[in-house]
Amino acid sequence: YYRPLGGWWPWKRNLSLTMVKAGWAVVYEGGGAEWGGLRNQMKEAETAAKRARKGIWRQSSATFVHPADFKRAERS
Repeated sequence: YYRPLGGWWPWKRNLSLTMVKAGWAVVYEGGGAEWGGLRNQMKEAETAAKRARKGIWRQSSATFVHPADFKRAERS
């Protein structure tokens, strides 16, 4: 079924990209991932947010758990 997350809104911003830029989301790369042609932009925004230590990237890398890793650990 079709379920784009953070698609285009009336104010012409992509919510997913906006959240990644602000450091409050990671780029999902699991099965079935769709980026709406924005994959490179999303990865660049994630890298920039990491460098600037925005949002979730403020915490130390020793305490950060990537959502995919958390999900894997919870399944086991």
